[in-house]
Amino acid sequence: MYDVWGVVVVVGTLALIVLGLVFSHEDLPACGEVWTAGSTLPRDYQGCQYPSGATAGAGFTCADCSILFDYRLQLYAVADGIIESGYREAYLHCLTGR
Repeated sequence: MYDVWGVVVVVGTLALIVLGLVFSHEDLPACGEVWTAGSTLPRDYQGCQYPSGATAGAGFTCADCSILFDYRLQLYAVADGIIESGYREAYLHCLTGR
């Protein structure tokens, strides 16, 4: 019998390696260049890079199936949408659809 958690760890590690090869952190724009209130989040947004080298880019799938991205829990936008403040309210609306 296979050790299920061992398989999950191996598959997850391989997936992270592949993603690391496909999405190099050097290819990501600086977060400060992307996340400016009033500008448009790029349609092909894949994330951004903080000055420390850490990356940001995970989004939340909303009740209407759109993906809500945020920057430091302050600004938010959907891909190809206007970047706005008021993240908490947008997040609640995203989850509930109301």
